Amino acid sequence: MITSLISMKGGTAKTTTAVNLAAYLALGGLRVLLVDLDPQNFATLCLGLDVQSLKCTLADVLLEERPMQDAVVSTGVPGLSIVPADRRLASSDVLLADVPGREKILKSRIDKLRHRYDHILIDNPPSLNLLTINALIASDNYVITVSPSFLSLVGLQSLLETVDVIKKNMHSKVELLGILPTMVDLRMKITTEIIDLLRSHFKEKVFKTVIRHNVKLLEAPSHGKTIFEYDSGSMGALCYIYFGKEFLSRCRS
Repeated sequence: MITSLISMKGGTAKTTTAVNLAAYLALGGLRVLLVDLDPQNFATLCLGLDVQSLKCTLADVLLEERPMQDAVVSTGVPGLSIVPADRRLASSDVLLADVPGREKILKSRIDKLRHRYDHILIDNPPSLNLLTINALIASDNYVITVSPSFLSLVGLQSLLETVDVIKKNMHSKVELLGILPTMVDLRMKITTEIIDLLRSHFKEKVFKTVIRHNVKLLEAPSHGKTIFEYDSGSMGALCYIYFGKEFLSRCRS
């Protein structure tokens, strides 16, 4: 199954979710591939990879027509591999502008190796551009990360409407797997109010799990580790265990 993690804005723990969900699935014995589609390459950095030493990245796959298998790199988590990114991806809208079928390039590359993995997760840039359109067309479903703020709710509705337009115009069958509240601080009254509003409007589309604000989740990337490697007993690790279980349950159903 191929799942895209998307958000219309930064600061919603999208990459943190992609990395730690991928780690949870791999530690559970599944074969997992994380595709870093964000030019900021934060997922690559979170897993401790040195971008300068990489011989092939996703930019080479999309822009230079290299096979995706050439870019697959093993990580410190058993069962978890990554296709790393670099900042050349930021130019993809311009460099691929005249390429026929440019919206389906990622799908054509990823389909050749999807049989090797139980789950493929795509970490998207925090915007809706050609890269994100490629990811949605290549994916079976998508997860939206949203922080509990009024502006995030406005952006969420806009994102869902835009994805519907993409699905209709590109004949995509990608489905919303769920909306994940992140960066949640339950000590703040406004947080509870916004999550209640989110659940009342989007019903069962909102995951039951919420990702609590946790300092260990903020510290782990600076050490190039997932939360399970950095502090497996933390609240952050517990949140991603609960989310991982709910994610698998939704995928099976």
